[in-house]
Amino acid sequence: VRSYATQSVTGAARTKMGKTWDHISPYARQVIAKQRVFFIATAPLSSSGRVNVSPKGHGPETFNIIDDHRVAFLDLSGSGIETVAHVKENGRITFMFCNFDDGPPCIIRLWGRAVVHERASAEFDRWLAETFPAATTPTAHPGFSVGVRSIIIADIFEVASACGYAVPIMEYKQDRDSLLAWSVNCGSNGLVEYKQKKNIQSLDGLTGLELIADNADSSKGDSSSGSHENRTNGPASGTAAAAKLPHAWGLKPRGPRIDTIAWLAAGMAVGVVVGCWLSKQHCKLPLT
Repeated sequence: VRSYATQSVTGAARTKMGKTWDHISPYARQVIAKQRVFFIATAPLSSSGRVNVSPKGHGPETFNIIDDHRVAFLDLSGSGIETVAHVKENGRITFMFCNFDDGPPCIIRLWGRAVVHERASAEFDRWLAETFPAATTPTAHPGFSVGVRSIIIADIFEVASACGYAVPIMEYKQDRDSLLAWSVNCGSNGLVEYKQKKNIQSLDGLTGLELIADNADSSKGDSSSGSHENRTNGPASGTAAAAKLPHAWGLKPRGPRIDTIAWLAAGMAVGVVVGCWLSKQHCKLPLT
């Protein structure tokens, strides 16, 4: 037998449902501030492209309301690059927050136009200091400062609330620190190598990260990666960025397994020669 929790909705909360604003209202701020998880939706311009929805954790640490019309998102390193690639192509973005606690049910959506500021771009450090200062403090988890790969700044042109009656009531237990710990374990150089393999292009072949090579040091590009302008410390396009990588020509870097097999084969060959010499046997080795 399945039981359902019933909940009355006060008149004040009911009046906020199904409303739209051209700015982030105080009510929307109140709902957003309580959420530990939120969702980001983006899509390519192509009708055959993949629409993407990504769940995001660490809400208070990775999402910041700058003012009534602008928000910031701290984009952490991971295996996918759909959000960044779609924003670079067309700028469209939607943020969604659901009230999962036992307060009044509600869904808040923010529609906007966004720009990506990659790590090592000219504007990255400024936005990091202004919008996410807690990410670089000594008390913060080091995974935030090590793992951040870009900051997405979105200008919000519409905000809407929905009832959220079908959203379940769930109790927050704790954040997962798996992604943060993984970033720390990889280190800056390890993340550069990982992003070169995973973050160059989206699933539909759109341009992903472009300034990856600069992530391991403090060099900066000439402009934010939200535009397609030329950069002195970074390639002008995703194609140019990919051209620097071996797999851009369909070649894969030699893996450790191939190297190990080669060394074992060489060792066996040397062992055969030495064994034949020691036993004073005539051993003819083929030349090819």
